Amino acid sequence: MNKLLSILLISCSFFAQSKNCISIDDISVRLDDKFSVDSDVTKLNIYHNNKVLFSYEALEMDNKVNNVKYSDLDFDGKKEIILRVDSDPSHDTEYVVLKLECNKLESHPLFSEIKGYEILDNKKTKIYYKDGYSIKEKTYCFQSSGYLCEENYAIDNGYELRKLYSKNGNILDSNIYRGQIKLIPNVKVKSYLYYSLDKKSNMYLVKGDKVSILDEKIDEYGEKWYFINYKGKKEINMWIKADSVDLN
Repeated sequence: MNKLLSILLISCSFFAQSKNCISIDDISVRLDDKFSVDSDVTKLNIYHNNKVLFSYEALEMDNKVNNVKYSDLDFDGKKEIILRVDSDPSHDTEYVVLKLECNKLESHPLFSEIKGYEILDNKKTKIYYKDGYSIKEKTYCFQSSGYLCEENYAIDNGYELRKLYSKNGNILDSNIYRGQIKLIPNVKVKSYLYYSLDKKSNMYLVKGDKVSILDEKIDEYGEKWYFINYKGKKEINMWIKADSVDLN
């Protein structure tokens, strides 16, 4: 009897919750009036029963263009809301991706403000981000829970860093390519390694030492650094000045 009562209570709770949830069909997206006559900024609002669920300041938008799309980017069976919020190709963000969870509308936890997107085979979605003057590509895998599984971006003129990640965020593989040719970076001259950009170690690499580049960073003075992996007597992950490394 108690077991039956528990099942009934759970069922009632589930149906009550489902009844309170809203769907994409229940909302409307509206491009509201500009803040001022001379302003290019427009409020892009999402409504449910005249209540604003989400608001975003869009730039240089056109009421005659469809600025909203619906697509299941994370393969969970529910479509995301994709707002086009900027029509200027030189700006960093072109789309905002929103996820509707019952009656809450929030930015997608994996990718929110993006430059573009592409749905791939095998439950993968490629997201494009503007990174300075170049485009960074991040591919998310959704065979189980969603996670960043691939990342590609330019680190120098004509050179691209391609990385593969595990589900827990560890780098499985990292290589430099020029076109489709895989390169093996090596150290040009004796160069000291750094724990961080401002903390030098007493360790160094010598000319010809082969390294894998895991990441890059430009410091406050405009100097470029590589975070490298070196496999010698022991494996080392540390920073090195980029001009000490030959990418070819």
